[in-house]
Formats: sequence, C-alpha cells, structure tokens
Amino acid sequence: MIEFLRYAADDTIIKCDKCQELKADLGEEPDCENCSAPQLWETNQEAWELYSRFINNQFVMDFHAFDFVFDTISRTWLTPKRLMEALQLLEKLILIHAEATKVFNERREKELKAKQQQRASHGSVRTR
Repeated sequence: MIEFLRYAADDTIIKCDKCQELKADLGEEPDCENCSAPQLWETNQEAWELYSRFINNQFVMDFHAFDFVFDTISRTWLTPKRLMEALQLLEKLILIHAEATKVFNERREKELKAKQQQRASHGSVRTR
C-alpha cells in the first residue's frame, strides 16, 4: 500500500484516469495490463477511499480516523469479526496517514531547500 500511496502522491506521474483520457482522445485503448503503476489491493480499498476522500483533504495536520472506525463498528451488531475489521481499518488508516505525512514533509523540505538556494544565489548577485 505504501508503494501505491507514493505513486498517488507523485504529481510527475500520469495517473490511470488521465492516461485513459489521453488514450481515448487519441482513439487508442490503454494498456492497463502492462502498466507499471502499483495496484491497490482490494482489501485496502476501503481504507484508501476513506483516507483520500475525507482525511487527506480535511485533516492534513491532525489525524481524525476514529469516527470512521467507530462508524465501521456500528454499521452492524458488534461482533468479534466486526471489531477486527474496524481495528484493521484503523491500522490501515494510520499506515496511510504516516506515509502521507512523510511524503508531505519530504516535499516541504525540498521546497524549503530550493527557496534557500534561490535566496542564496540571489543574495550573492545583489549589488548596491
């Protein structure tokens, strides 16, 4: 799932929906079977959808997954199986959030270094 998350967060890669759109514009069929994009396993689909739809967009700096997990528990009668599903969902959300935070911080650090280098190069060129 981490590989998929890094793929999804990389703005330099053309994603599946854009690839399909481009191929359709060219009158071609996309070659999805031979695509090198990492695939999200079906067992992780619910966690990814919840994270990308709600948490990633609304709670960037603070992680509020418990509402989703408790909602998962309360959908049906609480059974050991539902409790395990909810705990697994929470683990997946925590994993996704940890990796997304890591990617966000890496990007921010690169941007700050680029700005510092830009300032340093402009500072050495300035004259009075």
